[in-house]
Amino acid sequence: MSLIGRSSSGPTQTLTLSAVAQGLSVPPGTSIALVAIEGGSARWTDDGVPPAVSRGQPMADGERMFFGSAATLQLIAISGSPTVTASYYR
Repeated sequence: MSLIGRSSSGPTQTLTLSAVAQGLSVPPGTSIALVAIEGGSARWTDDGVPPAVSRGQPMADGERMFFGSAATLQLIAISGSPTVTASYYR
């Protein structure tokens, strides 16, 4: 899906991840979230069950991913001190 013609539907959100799963605060009307990670690696889930060291999809330092349903996204730090930045689009 292209971001051409789309506009930000809310502020950019930044989270510093830890060993406790965290979710995003997705603004109403958002259709796509661009999530970027820096400073470490993480695991994420979008099925309502929190990620763990051995559960969830890996996300490496420097990786960027698009999510269409970011409201259920949960992330947990695996290594380093990862910071996640989410940009929301209508």
